[in-house]
Amino acid sequence: MERGGGKSVACIGLAAVARVLGVPAIPPVPTKVQALSFHEACSGAAAVAAAAIAARGHRALLASAIGDDTVGDRLVRELAARGVDVSRLARVAGAATPTAATIRAADGGSLVATHRGALAEPPAAHADALGACDALLADRSWPVLAARAFAAAAPRGVPRVLELAAGEEAAPGLVALASHVVRLAPDADPRAALAAAGAAGVTRIALGAGFALAWAGPGGAGMLPAQDAAPAAARPAPGAFCAVLALSLACGVALPGALHAAARSAAREAAVPSTAFAAS
Repeated sequence: MERGGGKSVACIGLAAVARVLGVPAIPPVPTKVQALSFHEACSGAAAVAAAAIAARGHRALLASAIGDDTVGDRLVRELAARGVDVSRLARVAGAATPTAATIRAADGGSLVATHRGALAEPPAAHADALGACDALLADRSWPVLAARAFAAAAPRGVPRVLELAAGEEAAPGLVALASHVVRLAPDADPRAALAAAGAAGVTRIALGAGFALAWAGPGGAGMLPAQDAAPAAARPAPGAFCAVLALSLACGVALPGALHAAARSAAREAAVPSTAFAAS
């Protein structure tokens, strides 16, 4: 995709800091192992997506809530340095910024523990500004803001991508306002996961292991095999995938091509993550 296309994408959802430890392999039983590497990175689907969009020369607006702690300070600096618009990133007094601890193995497998804290919904006053973007993507972290922004954008027919992790459910009203629902299905056949991915009138996408995927919707259905670039044990992470999907659709790419581009990008990100902080 060409840089400098001038598209704007609103990313609504989780923003966090991940502490990533690299190990040779994930131990089969609880034990103590020596890490081979350590770094901190942007985490949360919305924050990762925003960074990916900005890296492609487009405007990314991140709408989320984080704490007013030093961890949040560093996350804001990092995202701003990457070109992300953080003017809609709410800082909650006395709250802790969401964090994740990630154990990542050489084969791409990982073990992740997250702590989201007790953060309030970001201000819904941002909904109209977010809805004016060329595309929107959201997870289920902030359903009120996401629903209002989707509703503001829907009359213009712009892409509205909703990401749901395996087993997650979103308010039916939010699902109905989406144009595309991406359901992670790392342990299932993507075709079987389509039934749970969203409403019948919405384009449903199930993303499986190796970034294999299946889709069905008003415009037709199809499948895409696992990506060769994906690490063998990598579980699909939605940030890079949803970023390229939403951006491709905003640029007028037809759905099959947008899905191919999104899967390739996500597989490359899984193999060589680009979200590490500039200095850990």
